[in-house]
Amino acid sequence: MADVNSSFNMLQQFAGSVGVSLATALISLAQKTGQGALAQRSYQGGRYDFIMFSCLALVTLLAIWQNFRLQKQKNKEN
Repeated sequence: MADVNSSFNMLQQFAGSVGVSLATALISLAQKTGQGALAQRSYQGGRYDFIMFSCLALVTLLAIWQNFRLQKQKNKEN
């Protein structure tokens, strides 16, 4: 059980670092390619981040819903 917990914690940290890297890359890309003042370009990058994380949250919620539906179906069969 301890190995599973440490693996899960490691995956959480890895996913967090990947998320921060993606968010930083999107803001940086918006700052380099956008138009207007730096604050305006940074704001646009933040909007891109919000859209990306909202889509990821939606996908996660759909996966959770599907998992619960499959578990319920599996429990009815047993």
